[in-house]
Amino acid sequence: MSEQKIDVFQIESFADKRASRFFDLFPELSGQITVSIINAQQFSGWHKHKKQYDQFFVADGEIKIAIISPAGKVSEEILNSAEPRTILIPPDHWHCYHSISETATLIYYLSRKHDESDELRASEEDIFKSYNYKISI
Repeated sequence: MSEQKIDVFQIESFADKRASRFFDLFPELSGQITVSIINAQQFSGWHKHKKQYDQFFVADGEIKIAIISPAGKVSEEILNSAEPRTILIPPDHWHCYHSISETATLIYYLSRKHDESDELRASEEDIFKSYNYKISI
């Protein structure tokens, strides 16, 4: 019986003053699983995807997620580890998040590998002008 080769993959990571991120934990998947360790009061800016959907889960701490549908309907959800659940964010929906707790661990699934050409960004000011909305805590 031959032994099966054990694969070990290097994980890309990035840290700044707001969060530590670990990208594409399981590169053999067609989508992407990423983990962000989020610091207090961290805001992840407004963006949407043309093709990709995102699915968020908070394993530790608490974050507020804001979502704006293509029709302009605003939704807010609180995800926390005390009440574990996931939220699916469809393509073409603006979304952002803001940490509520001191730190939070966000695990998220992207239906496709990250592709900058599929991501559109907007400033808080642009979202406010277009939808009269600002995420608050």
